[in-house]
Amino acid sequence: MGNRRSLVQQVSTHRIGLLLGLIVIVGTVLRLIQANESVSGDELSTLWIVSNHSLGGTIDLVSGDAEITPPLNFILSWFAVQLGSAPELVRLPALISGIVSIPLLYVLGRKTINERAGLIGAAILALSPLMIYFSGNGRAYTLMVALLIGSTIAMLKADETGRARWWVAYGGLTCLAMYSHYTAMFVLLAQLVWLLWLRKGSRRPAILANVGAVIFFLPWISGMRSDLSSPTTDVLQALQGHGFDAKLTQVKGWAFGHPFLDADVVPGEIAMVIITLALVVAAMVTVRTLRDSSQPATAPKTSGNEITSPGGDFVARSPVSVGLGDSWRGIPSGLILVFLIAIATPLGELVLNLAGTDIFGARNMAPSWYGFALVIGAVLSIPTGLLATACAVVVIGGYAFAAAGILRPENRVVGFKAPAKVIDEESAPGDVVVDMLASLTTPVPLTALDAAMSNDLPLYSPNHPVSQPPFLPKTVVITPIQDDLEKAFNQASGHRVFMYAQDWVPVVDNAESGRNLDQVLFENYTVYLPKNAKIVEQTTYEGVPNATLYVIDVE
Repeated sequence: MGNRRSLVQQVSTHRIGLLLGLIVIVGTVLRLIQANESVSGDELSTLWIVSNHSLGGTIDLVSGDAEITPPLNFILSWFAVQLGSAPELVRLPALISGIVSIPLLYVLGRKTINERAGLIGAAILALSPLMIYFSGNGRAYTLMVALLIGSTIAMLKADETGRARWWVAYGGLTCLAMYSHYTAMFVLLAQLVWLLWLRKGSRRPAILANVGAVIFFLPWISGMRSDLSSPTTDVLQALQGHGFDAKLTQVKGWAFGHPFLDADVVPGEIAMVIITLALVVAAMVTVRTLRDSSQPATAPKTSGNEITSPGGDFVARSPVSVGLGDSWRGIPSGLILVFLIAIATPLGELVLNLAGTDIFGARNMAPSWYGFALVIGAVLSIPTGLLATACAVVVIGGYAFAAAGILRPENRVVGFKAPAKVIDEESAPGDVVVDMLASLTTPVPLTALDAAMSNDLPLYSPNHPVSQPPFLPKTVVITPIQDDLEKAFNQASGHRVFMYAQDWVPVVDNAESGRNLDQVLFENYTVYLPKNAKIVEQTTYEGVPNATLYVIDVE
């Protein structure tokens, strides 16, 4: 009996640590699942750069206009791929940063709002499809977020203690955040505004810390100039879409879903409405709670959270216990800080959009996500009572539903590991590989299928540029699909072709088409095989998009 009571007491004493540990474990598992997926998309650019160049060559290449991202993540990924041959190693910096961000956000939430807000914010971050995806993606987004959270924590510690080492840490992390991604600038400016506005005593060291950050960033100015003037930015702007509907889709993907899946699919329209309604109700209760806590009372009382003045003729309610312990016009300063961080990137990118530079997209708004998570934590934790608890359960449950949604096979980027394994196990010298998905999955010469395979079979990538990056409309060289297919089947004579094609590009052999062709034919997004080629095996892999691996004997 005593042992049971002791265990209950231990759990009660360490419940916060246990809850945080559980949140970190759940977030880690989700991120590991994502990080185990096939390497594809923009992260193939990272992999191609760091795998084919020395460290100095990597930095030189990134400093040009082939990449429009600062070098820090490339440097860390370069060291990561030295650990082995697995292409997924390129994701190691993002994975570690994504996991570390969860407990760091709890620390920041506890400091700015309260302990419960820190836990809720950490849970929301752990379950966010956007943050899960970028934690398993070899780009700089989660690295930037981790550095920004660290910068905010260091800033608050520096303001609180006045110690030089914290100001140095704040300046250093600010500089590193800018070396990870340029969009970090919006959040860094927002928290500096907060510091200069509400922390007058810290203005001088804050300015000095930021001047130091700028000085250490100066060596990259030429690289930044090349990136900002790169024609690649025009391509990215076009991919994000224009107009109100396109931007609304980006906002929904940022707030609730996945950067590359329609939010109407993950988490779904109903889930988004339910989460939004719960947050609106919680926000209304939070506003009322903050308003009531700051209003003076006219009758002396001694109960509750109200305090009688020394003269006995005035009573003021004690303020809600929130984070930093001070406020501006009744609004806790910690809440102001996380709110500014939450809106900094969307608002900054909206202003740039109105000025003619359109970078308003879900992934580019990633820097503000930790502020958004803590705003959610604030509105769900400042009020008390059954209604606030119900709202918290609904919101956390909604994000858990969204996280589960991105794990469904039909919502994941189509895999390349499984078909690559088939090719590795069943192929023989003389066989040829045709990757029809290459133009959809890679911005560099390296394709997702090639990265997943361990053999050195000839690989043809129809409709994929053969020039060097950046692949720009006026300079790109693309071999006609028909030519690539003819070369592949001619080379494979007497052997096999392994063709991986998306679901809207069916592959039809002569037994089905009856065309009796002497050469392979690409017509109306269909591959018609010649009469000397026969499909002997085909396997469909579910994902976005569905794709089929065809094993074709060529006589």
